[in-house]
Amino acid sequence: MRVRAVDVNLVAQEEYLAGGLGGIARYCREQSANLERIKPVGSCVRITGIREDGLLGMFSTKALGPGFRPSSRITHNLTERPLIPARRDNTVLINTAHEFQRILYPEITRAEGRLISEMPGYLLKKSYMRDILKGDYIIAVSGQTKSEAMRLGFENEVFVVNLGIGDEFMRGRKRIPRKPGKLKVGYIGAVRKRKGIGLLLESMKHLGDDFELRIYGTVFDRYRNEFERLMRTARNATYMGIAPQGGLVDLYDSFDAFVMPSVYEGFGLGILEAQARGVPVIISGKGMLPRETSRYCMKADNAEGIAKILWRLKDIGYDDSLRRTAMKYARSFTWMKTAEKTLKVYEGVS
Repeated sequence: MRVRAVDVNLVAQEEYLAGGLGGIARYCREQSANLERIKPVGSCVRITGIREDGLLGMFSTKALGPGFRPSSRITHNLTERPLIPARRDNTVLINTAHEFQRILYPEITRAEGRLISEMPGYLLKKSYMRDILKGDYIIAVSGQTKSEAMRLGFENEVFVVNLGIGDEFMRGRKRIPRKPGKLKVGYIGAVRKRKGIGLLLESMKHLGDDFELRIYGTVFDRYRNEFERLMRTARNATYMGIAPQGGLVDLYDSFDAFVMPSVYEGFGLGILEAQARGVPVIISGKGMLPRETSRYCMKADNAEGIAKILWRLKDIGYDDSLRRTAMKYARSFTWMKTAEKTLKVYEGVS
């Protein structure tokens, strides 16, 4: 079957394309590289990097339209920042929607607290999410995000294209730990209130010296004091700093359990990365996480529930059948599949 050529301009922040941290930055880099690799003969894939410097730079991203006249048939905005370019009649704007938490669940943001000086940036970011709805089409990173876009009144087609995990997570298999010794519990991600860090640290109070917790990630400034207070009262917990991007596989392999008790996730890459290495994953049963990533997780509603699951893993281990099923499922999410499905969207709207 002949594959139709496409003409697309991918737009993302320069810092994301150059190696920024986080799932959205990884998505921008992987999409740019893989779409260039698999583009049909005769296609053109352009990449436009946007520079952001503080609040003014963030606003200029939104207001880029007057000075940005894409020559491509399709403009695909990869990031959470909206793009409102000058339009021609025959052009198409696709926005990737990563989440809509600030609009639909403001109580989560209120619970985190916010300084007065941060309000302009917060309000701007909230407006960003609404501007994502102004494109011709939306690519949603999960079924949950698609439902949110439709709930917010987006009337055009929404395509679900899941994120992927790197090839490095597919190689080999994590060592299955023996029962003797400490059970090593890990967390990798942003260190902020809505990630459920307090719940995770609270669970360690119900565990003995046969357990140890290691936390990796960037601590959000407004959460720093509370996090440091919680760490002083937590048992056998250590903050390890930012996870080395080149050593993530080794980190996951060092864990006997991975806990992500987040209140809300647009996708949740860390879950699939851990499961791809054969590590059991525990999430909050009260959290809003997409079905794609929460499917093979163990769920707990409170700190005591997390502790009970960890005790069970310590006593009887992780069921090997479930391990193999979760591993196979997680490894089915690849960045190449993400690019291939995105290319099909382009072909369908050209």
